[in-house]
Amino acid sequence: MEKFEIKPASRVHATQLAPRLRPADQLEVYRASGMNSLDALIDSVAVSDEDMCWTAMLAGHPVAMFGTNELVNDGTEDTIGGIWLLASPAIYTNKRDFHRNCQKYLDKMHERYRYLTNFVDADNLVTMQWLPRLGFAPVQKIEDFGVQGTPFIQYVSER
Repeated sequence: MEKFEIKPASRVHATQLAPRLRPADQLEVYRASGMNSLDALIDSVAVSDEDMCWTAMLAGHPVAMFGTNELVNDGTEDTIGGIWLLASPAIYTNKRDFHRNCQKYLDKMHERYRYLTNFVDADNLVTMQWLPRLGFAPVQKIEDFGVQGTPFIQYVSER
């Protein structure tokens, strides 16, 4: 089974990945921001910490992009990073290796941020089942979130 190769994210990766995003990711992006897949990927790369934004490659093609950016740094240890991940269905090709890489890169993010957080569309059941396996817990439901005013759930990981 082929393993994922993780590389620094680029605009080219975003252009290649955008038309192949999972339908749930496309819907979540639209409900939260009103953006299309390409604009969401490019914007996510642009706001991410330069050294905390990656692309998962499989057979030479981007299958997921992910990263983090600083949300809160008040000079204490309670720093908060906002995380994101957008992917194609190809991430299911080797679930074990994808999970291993997710754990590895979450550890890197947690070296900088005590807390990592994101908001997930309440209809995105696959993501809501996957996040607890990575150490995230739901902390609140927001009934009227984003430009579409749909329910989203905030997840947080603390280390």
